[in-house]
Amino acid sequence: MASTVQPPLNFGLVCPGVYRSGFPSRHNLTFLQQLGLRTLIRLAEGEYPAELVKWVAHEGIEVLECVMTCNQEPFVGMEESILLRALRAVLHTATRPLLVHCLRGQQLTGVLVSCVRKLQRWSLASTFDEYRRYAGPTSSLRDLQLIELIDLHELSAKRDDANRVCQEDQTGGQRVEAEMGEQATRQNLSQSTTLKRVMMPENRHLHNDGQLSKETELLEWQDSVERGCA
Repeated sequence: MASTVQPPLNFGLVCPGVYRSGFPSRHNLTFLQQLGLRTLIRLAEGEYPAELVKWVAHEGIEVLECVMTCNQEPFVGMEESILLRALRAVLHTATRPLLVHCLRGQQLTGVLVSCVRKLQRWSLASTFDEYRRYAGPTSSLRDLQLIELIDLHELSAKRDDANRVCQEDQTGGQRVEAEMGEQATRQNLSQSTTLKRVMMPENRHLHNDGQLSKETELLEWQDSVERGCA
């Protein structure tokens, strides 16, 4: 009987080489083997099943323990020092591909991923929306407050690395758009220069009256636009 390929609960791609989920079980082993993982970041207490322990040992996968307490009203709060430790591991490219998980892939994992989004300069609205989609009914106002107010200044040195690796597709698209924009600008400048050269008195004999009239109107229109934008 063929093995069932089943992802862990609330599995998702955060960015290239970084995945999120709930606590993996033996039923998820075939799926996880396809990810080529180097690191597991465990945010919640729990023991992996024997099949996963054997696989982790065989593949030399590093298990990073960053066990935290969920935010609970009114006085129980998540340990920020442990959260920052997990974030450093996520931002370190040598640990990838990696899977970060808690029990259900909701609150603890959601807060960590939201901090990654802050380093990627996502808007708070988009960050909160992603958090709520995974957290569902377990969504916590204290989680949202932590996401908004946590100081990630000490990780700012890694922000460029996070943006470069986690947004490589977006950066590539922006680069293509910039190159297209530069090409269009060069073409416009070339056309404008050619038109002005034609309008010089010594070159007017190169065109008939009808063409010259149209070119004069176009040149006057371009000049008016340039003056309006100045």
